[in-house]
Amino acid sequence: MTPLEWGQLLLLGLIWGSSFYFGELTLREWPLQWFIFARTCIAAAMLWVIMRLQGHRLPAIGIVWRDWVIMGLINIILPFSLIFWGQAFVGAGLASLLNSTTPLFSAALGHWYTRQEPLTPLRVLGLLLGIGGVGAIAGPEAMEGNLDAVIGALAVVIGAGLYAVAGLWGRRFVHLPSTVTATGSLICTAATLLPVILIVSPPWNLPMPSATLLWAVLALGVMCTGIAYLLYFSLLQSAGPTNTLLVTLLIPLSALMLATLLLGERFTPVQGLGMVLTLGGLGVIAWDTRRASRSRTP
Repeated sequence: MTPLEWGQLLLLGLIWGSSFYFGELTLREWPLQWFIFARTCIAAAMLWVIMRLQGHRLPAIGIVWRDWVIMGLINIILPFSLIFWGQAFVGAGLASLLNSTTPLFSAALGHWYTRQEPLTPLRVLGLLLGIGGVGAIAGPEAMEGNLDAVIGALAVVIGAGLYAVAGLWGRRFVHLPSTVTATGSLICTAATLLPVILIVSPPWNLPMPSATLLWAVLALGVMCTGIAYLLYFSLLQSAGPTNTLLVTLLIPLSALMLATLLLGERFTPVQGLGMVLTLGGLGVIAWDTRRASRSRTP
């Protein structure tokens, strides 16, 4: 990965880390399906404008639209639903820790199904260091659970696995501009959700949104979905799915930093150690990737 790609990855982690804060504000007033639908519609509209300003158009109806529907299901609808549902049983700390296993799934899938991202011992070490760091950030209380939390934890792990599958699925869009792919997949996601919310939670049954809700939804749509998706698909094309999904190690780290700076939450030495372990794990992966790249260069 180039310095620019690492910068994009860090920015993506910061943006998606903030989505937990805005998501909490939104879910206080709206059900989960509206949380997903609203941010998706706002992001799709914004990216469509950017796509047209770039001179691109959406392709004619065909196989790519079917693939975008699948991408929306496995990268947004199903993992969002599973993770936020599971978080209600296991808590945000353990949910973030379980979600950080996404790179392990991605590395395993990339090793077995592609030849471009081999699973080396150093890469495994870096991933384990990163997950250990996330565990320290989450704190020991994240591990306090009971038998009833097993299903919730399993839901979060399945959601993390789906993110990895989506990363590999996204490789089929490398021939398209990242703006087109992001716009098309978000439109398909919104279209898939529309009949569901009309049946399960019609808009006329929702309470009048507050100003806080409107600002939170706008931030989720524009920044945490629209801009984030541009970065995500750009990284998928240039850095590959395994490297891109390292962002799940950064999300708890950035969420912790934002909570400390904006909400005044207490920052502990153990969490500081977790940040060092996470960044150290990413450093090991970056070094191993660069070493492997140099060894392939004639």
